[in-house]
Amino acid sequence: MGDNMGNYINELLKELNIDISYYEKNVLEKDSFLEELKKQIVKYSSIYDTSSELEKESIKHNLTRYYNLLYYINAKKNKERMYVLDDELQRIPNIFILDDKPTRFNIDESILANLDIEKGLSNDEALTLLHWVVNNARDNLDISNKLNNSNQRVYSNDDLAGACGLSQYLTLYPLQKLGLQVTINNVGDASNIRHAYGTVLIPINEDGKIIKKRFLIDCTYRQFFLLRNNLISNYINNTPDIGFFVKESEEETRFAKELLSNGFTDGGKEALSLYLKPFYASSLTMDNIFKLDKLFNELDILDIVLNKGEEFDYDEEEVLSWGMNIELPCASPKKK
Repeated sequence: MGDNMGNYINELLKELNIDISYYEKNVLEKDSFLEELKKQIVKYSSIYDTSSELEKESIKHNLTRYYNLLYYINAKKNKERMYVLDDELQRIPNIFILDDKPTRFNIDESILANLDIEKGLSNDEALTLLHWVVNNARDNLDISNKLNNSNQRVYSNDDLAGACGLSQYLTLYPLQKLGLQVTINNVGDASNIRHAYGTVLIPINEDGKIIKKRFLIDCTYRQFFLLRNNLISNYINNTPDIGFFVKESEEETRFAKELLSNGFTDGGKEALSLYLKPFYASSLTMDNIFKLDKLFNELDILDIVLNKGEEFDYDEEEVLSWGMNIELPCASPKKK
């Protein structure tokens, strides 16, 4: 990100301005044109899932232009309502900038039977533990969707917007009960966006030496990668979601794909910076986005994550009353 951001935004603006120029000069029946745009969005969205990978890229490019122009026209008509799409458009399938779906892990639960936090975990034990809490959280999120009469399903690649606080609790609380140190975080400490996530510090036993390794956990990261929310036209009266910035950087795209798939990733300073920087970018105006690197480098990422903790939004009694499981299939933590 950073060095290429100016060129990236200028190219997108150039394309948007070409479309706007065509619209302003050639379209007499503007309401008819708006309806045609919506028809094209519905058409391309409906064939997306059954298209080849090459066709999908072309469809996403076309949809980006259609959405950009649709939002521009809506903003001219009623700026306060530009993000309120018609019911017809709200019913179309979600299309994401990054297509990586959540992975359901195959787990040998016997590996978790006798975890000893004091002696440290093997790499296999640590990964199995993380795989279990992510699987379990995703299963519980599906229970929550059903209780709320939602058709969204985790493994169907839905965005799960609004479920971040519950996801945070479902992943971190079992680890905390096991005796591990967790941080309860919100990206609002590094941006003007509210989104819950967290980290866990796991002691890894490497040939008798305990190495403490931090992992970042976020099972509802997908909500920030919806195509229609990651447009240059979002700068008209707001800012784009973080996917707008992530897709411009190969490094951040690789990081995002891993987190989208696994629900967790390395939680060292570099990884935390890759996670938080797009959120910070999404809080900047277009004028300030060109100063992104300088402004972001002034933040103390470790202080933000380790020393600005919050409380869980949920508690054990509440979650259990919904029929959810938060008990790890392993022994109780050993007492000192």
